Amino acid sequence: MHILKKIFLVVFSTLILGAVIYFVEPPNSWENASIFQILVFFIPLLFFFSSIFNVFIISFPKSFVLGLGLMFITVLWAIGRISITSVVITAIATILLFTSLPKSRFTRPSKGLTSASKASTLSKFRRLKL
Repeated sequence: MHILKKIFLVVFSTLILGAVIYFVEPPNSWENASIFQILVFFIPLLFFFSSIFNVFIISFPKSFVLGLGLMFITVLWAIGRISITSVVITAIATILLFTSLPKSRFTRPSKGLTSASKASTLSKFRRLKL
């Protein structure tokens, strides 16, 4: 069930990105693009990248960091400033930020909300004789 939620998130983000691509008029060039056109395209793209990484990684902040690194490389490629050095520096910064994030603090219990040792049962109580 948990994986279905993640796949639904990927499908939902794909639909949003597809709607943006279909309905928003593209600019003639990067220099002529307005701030609205840039943000309305790259924010759903970041959401799409993060949801794709979230399928394989348990922690959403870590998948957001990976999506942000991929987004930065995509922006560099879009403006024509990509080089091997910028990709390596972006990859190193993304990996350092990824590893510096703590593990997820919220873990799901495997046997329900209470463990068997803490829950009291009726067999532990003795019948009172009147």
